[in-house]
Amino acid sequence: MASDLPTGTSLGQYIKSGADLVVISGGKGIGGPQSSGILAGRTDLIEAARLNSSPNDGIGRGMKVGKEEIVGLIVALESYVASDFDDWVADWSKKAQVIAAKLQDVPGLTAKIVLNTAGYEDVEITWDPNVIPLTSDEAKAELMSGEPRLAYLMTIRTRLLRDGEQALVARHLHDFFTNAAGR
Repeated sequence: MASDLPTGTSLGQYIKSGADLVVISGGKGIGGPQSSGILAGRTDLIEAARLNSSPNDGIGRGMKVGKEEIVGLIVALESYVASDFDDWVADWSKKAQVIAAKLQDVPGLTAKIVLNTAGYEDVEITWDPNVIPLTSDEAKAELMSGEPRLAYLMTIRTRLLRDGEQALVARHLHDFFTNAAGR
C-alpha cells in the first residue's frame, strides 16, 4: 500500500473488510521513517510474526526497526490521521496540472490530466514515436539515469512530491522530451 494508501481512509478498514493481515509502509504515504511500518490484523498471525523479533534471531531479525523509527512512525501517523485530506488532494491535483501545462508545447508529446482511483489527478503522457523516437523502456531507462532521477511509468503521480518539486519534474520532462524530439 506504500504510496497508494487511500486518503481519508481508516487504516483499519482493510481488516474490517476481511483481510487477515495488512502491512503498511511507515514511510511514503504516511510520511514516517522509511524503515518503519505497521502490521495489523489477526492476533494469532501478529503473534506468529513477533516470534521473529528480539530476543529471537528468526527470519525478520535483520530487518528490525529501532525505537527511534517507532517514535517517528507514531508522530507521522498522528499527523497523518489529523490531516485535511481534501487539502492534500487539491494540492496533488494542482501539482499535476502544473506538470501537464509545462509539457503542452513539446512536439509529439501529449500530457493529459486523468483522475486516478484514489480520487486525485495524475498526468498521463504519451508520444508519437515518429516525432519522439523512443520506446517506453528507453524513456524509462534514460529518465532513471538522468538528474534528477525520475521513475517514469507512463503516469506521473504527484502524491509524494514536496512543494516545488513539481517544477523540477516538469522542467526535466520538458527538456528530456524536447531533446528526444530533436534527435
